[in-house]
Amino acid sequence: MFQGIQQKHTMDLWWFNIDDLQAEKVQDILHYLPVDLAEEINEYRLLDDKKRKLIAKFLIKGYFTKPDKGWNWDKWEKDVNGKPFIGDHSFFNISHSGKYVVVAFSDYSLGIDIEEIKSIDVEPLAKMLHTDEYQYLKNNNFNQAAFYSLWTKKEAFLKAIGIGFIDGIDRISILKDPVYFQGSNWHFHEITSWANYTGYICMNPPINEVMITRVNYEALNKFVKDTII
Repeated sequence: MFQGIQQKHTMDLWWFNIDDLQAEKVQDILHYLPVDLAEEINEYRLLDDKKRKLIAKFLIKGYFTKPDKGWNWDKWEKDVNGKPFIGDHSFFNISHSGKYVVVAFSDYSLGIDIEEIKSIDVEPLAKMLHTDEYQYLKNNNFNQAAFYSLWTKKEAFLKAIGIGFIDGIDRISILKDPVYFQGSNWHFHEITSWANYTGYICMNPPINEVMITRVNYEALNKFVKDTII
């Protein structure tokens, strides 16, 4: 391949509606997690928050479980910024908002963010962003659709490059696509799968196609109960 030419990349996105997991099933499923991960989830007070964390873990287990290898929770690790990854250098990233939990999978480091669109006062939040982004939103009369699009792109980008949201929110403008950062171009792919939600994936190679799969409760339950080694 000629130097400087990037192949476009096809990747997977799995999603789950938290309403498909009944409240009485949550504690049952928690018993299939290692004690430390179960305790981490039980620290969340709200049931929906527990569901989101629990669902994400088993979506990841289901995706990475191989018929000939099974699964080992020891593969679940976190980097210095607290970003989870799988120990064999397979990458994923999690986002959740409202009723949906989404996990994007790739051979490359990536970030994903989705947000449920609600009526909000945009201007105070816009002031947190890069000055160019603030001016862009101001020029668009602090339009909510423009804000949500920019906000989810920014969060997906920061998750992809491994910088915390608070540390990076006003540091880099993501108005251009791709965004050049530390010697690489970072590309965006919009997610438009759900009404009243917006979202983006960010990754270094350009994204050609995202294979989107809805996971229902029956499939999730299979992921939970598949043999754990």
